[in-house]
Amino acid sequence: MLIRAWEPATAPAEEIRACRDVYNASFARDLPGDPPWGLDGLREWLAVEPPGEAYRYLVAEEAGALIGVARIWLKGHENAHSAEVNATVDPAWRRRGIARALAARVVGILGQARRRTVTSEVVEGTDGVPFAEALGLRCALRDPRSLLDLSTLDHRRIDALATAAHPGYVLRCWRDELPEDMLAPYALAKRTMNEAPLGELDAAPIRYDAERIRGEVAIQRRRGYRVYQLVAVHESTGVVAGLTELAVVRIYPTRGDQDDTCVVPAHRGHGLGLWMKAAMLRLLRTSEPGLVDVQTWNAETNAHMLAVNTALGFRRDRMWREYQAGVAELGGILSATTQRAASW
Repeated sequence: MLIRAWEPATAPAEEIRACRDVYNASFARDLPGDPPWGLDGLREWLAVEPPGEAYRYLVAEEAGALIGVARIWLKGHENAHSAEVNATVDPAWRRRGIARALAARVVGILGQARRRTVTSEVVEGTDGVPFAEALGLRCALRDPRSLLDLSTLDHRRIDALATAAHPGYVLRCWRDELPEDMLAPYALAKRTMNEAPLGELDAAPIRYDAERIRGEVAIQRRRGYRVYQLVAVHESTGVVAGLTELAVVRIYPTRGDQDDTCVVPAHRGHGLGLWMKAAMLRLLRTSEPGLVDVQTWNAETNAHMLAVNTALGFRRDRMWREYQAGVAELGGILSATTQRAASW
């Protein structure tokens, strides 16, 4: 078996296809029913990096066939001490030491990048859970995924929620690019996302500003996302009282990703969260007719947002675990558990 660094920006088309096949084989095993990834836009999704951050990739090969991929997200800005790593091994090749070999190489990269903490997202009930725990990673946060089947949507109810009067507030929406005069107030409102439950994750608050919002939106477009931003504006002051974001990506265009939703504390208690999310669903009916469903994640302790999602028709699907470890600690465990971990 060969482990090597991989650059999706310059990789041959057949390697992009092989990477796609590894991911799809894993989804079929671990997330049956999820839409498979397509090739359209996959290279860009893999290669285009967020501002001030970086991706690194390792691949595992056997007899010239790509059988595993590790994606290393070297975070930046306030969280330059951390990285998120997710390794995917073709189910036909699991329990042969491939994931462990990838992990050992990952630790070296994290050390060179001077990272202190590593996290990894794992779906409950899959092979990733015993592997993470065998390496000493600890579950720092549990995030249930909720799915909304758009064919079951009660459109009359959604329309009523989306058009209900909210005196003193007005909704505004954009796709892919916020107006310049909205960047700063949008960033100010988005700082409210720092109140979202993070469990025991070693994560610093994000300092959103206009430049950061502008850069993030531009990168999402380059990565193949169509991004919808909907805000509730307080009419008398012009401040953004709340926001919700939804993205549709080229690699799986039938499923929408419901992203951040927040309401500024001074404007809570007016039903703005439900109003904004209902308006977003109403917008999708005409703007994204090809969508089949929408997925979203919330910490299991975020009772309010989970209740809003339930009211809109979302249903609990699977549970994700956010595992975490110190990089030095993980390296020591990998060195000390060669025989015990070799089956992975």
